[in-house]
Amino acid sequence: MYMSRVRIKLCENSLQYLDGLAKKDVYAVHQLLWNLFPSDPDAKRDFLFRAEQKDGWPTYYVLSKRSPVQVSELFSVETKPFAPNITNGQQFAFDLRVNPVVAKRADGKKNCVHHDVWMDAKHKAKLANYSEADTDRLITESVIKWIVDRSEQNGFKIDIQQLFIGAYQQHRAIKKNNSALRYSTVDYKGVLTVVDSVKLKDALGSGIGRAKAFGCGLLLIKPYST
Repeated sequence: MYMSRVRIKLCENSLQYLDGLAKKDVYAVHQLLWNLFPSDPDAKRDFLFRAEQKDGWPTYYVLSKRSPVQVSELFSVETKPFAPNITNGQQFAFDLRVNPVVAKRADGKKNCVHHDVWMDAKHKAKLANYSEADTDRLITESVIKWIVDRSEQNGFKIDIQQLFIGAYQQHRAIKKNNSALRYSTVDYKGVLTVVDSVKLKDALGSGIGRAKAFGCGLLLIKPYST
């Protein structure tokens, strides 16, 4: 795999691209990053990414199975091989942005319906007439449970005492057919311990959770020392 840092350069085309971001055109980001992999136009998306702002300028961290190719003056690309040495019992600091949802059966529907974990907990608290403090507690417990459940599935465990939950954000983007797309994100930071190195390596490559096409699911890790 390859880890890349993609930065937008100041040029005429970048101003048009930034205008698309200002209009919440999430597909502008997706298309930009697709352009880094031109060799096989029929390939399925085989990369994950994380969007950040550096000095007010868009920066993307991209983990891919293919090495990206710089084919436009719009961006600069720095790439290095990504093959971390991971063993059971090892600890890493991690940073993860996800779209946390839970699947529930719905009457009259064949497939499960996905509900935003944060809003689902808030709705439960409202039905139970919880106080504001108890509502906050239920939301926190639900968000923690979501990541703990996924960590067990993906070969690691989390030190909850060192877990930081970042801002919950709701996003709205406009599809090409002008319909609205809504999804939410939560950032997690903390310390993980490897319990199954094979599963964790798979999770690094495949991502965690949904909305991966919109910058969710990339598990960033670095060695941790106390």
